[in-house]
Amino acid sequence: MNLMCHFNVHNTLGCEEKTLMNWLTVVEMNYHSSNSYHNSTHAADVMQASSCYLKRDRLQELLDPLDVACTLIAACCHDIDHPGKSSIFLCNSDDDLAILYNDQSVLESHHAAMTFKLTLADDRVNIFRGNGNSEKSSGQFLTDVFIFRFGKRYLQSSASEYCRYDPSNR
Repeated sequence: MNLMCHFNVHNTLGCEEKTLMNWLTVVEMNYHSSNSYHNSTHAADVMQASSCYLKRDRLQELLDPLDVACTLIAACCHDIDHPGKSSIFLCNSDDDLAILYNDQSVLESHHAAMTFKLTLADDRVNIFRGNGNSEKSSGQFLTDVFIFRFGKRYLQSSASEYCRYDPSNR
């Protein structure tokens, strides 16, 4: 909650701090503690690492508050309801999730869908309700964040983008 407040996420989204706290509680409850890696501790680690990047001067100049809020939301939820198996395993075993998402960005799509579903299920946790955008557009934006920032496309493009903007990284 401290990270979210530090970056003023509740004000950016137009929701109460209580709503954000309720949402964080629901998110934590939907990580499986039985997963040795993809659990709520891992989510907290990713949020912390993301916040370190977001505090860099160069990024602060490039990102608007909604970009920052969605980055933290995606970091928090990037492995929510993780089944403990990789997308490749799910595709190769004809798992229901792989079939549902046509073997394309299976886990990323599932995590984004679960986040959106849980968020919209109850007004007490709906952090998107007051952001001025329709819930559908917020959900689409969040899905794009999940699939791009945490999917294969991000991993393939981020290294070249990082090097292109900072010659010292070449």
